[in-house]
Amino acid sequence: MKIEKQYSTIEILDDCVVKTLSDKKVSDEWYKTYTCFTYNKPLYTKVLDYNDKQIVMEKIDIWMPVNKYLKSNNLLDRDLCLDIVQSYFQVIVDCTDYSKGLKKDYWTHDDLTIDNFVITEEKKVKLIDPDSFHFCDNPIDYKYSFGIIELENLLRKLK
Repeated sequence: MKIEKQYSTIEILDDCVVKTLSDKKVSDEWYKTYTCFTYNKPLYTKVLDYNDKQIVMEKIDIWMPVNKYLKSNNLLDRDLCLDIVQSYFQVIVDCTDYSKGLKKDYWTHDDLTIDNFVITEEKKVKLIDPDSFHFCDNPIDYKYSFGIIELENLLRKLK
């Protein structure tokens, strides 16, 4: 299956997912940093291989995208919703912790929205957009607030 997006194409193969980027390049520095940052952290999608325009990622058994789950009319599972909230904030905490070890710049995610989280068949939350991590000169990306507002609005129906 192939998914065309504004800045990338995603190909879902039998054993992996290949994301081809049209608006940026993947560097050795990015790959080394991402690999170190995500080591032993199941929240993040594993990157198996890369070149300057493609990222080969592990294939995830997706039960449902988080945005679809939270927008559904079904009764939401309280613990799963708390896992979603925890995962969102865990990304920010992990980036902050990682940045403490850097001499300059900060490691952040510039597209931290619920659209980039999925729920696996095992009901675990995963972030699926590894190429949105990068170095920047501010430890807080302004888009973090959009995700928090969206989460708050969608979780109002949680009882």
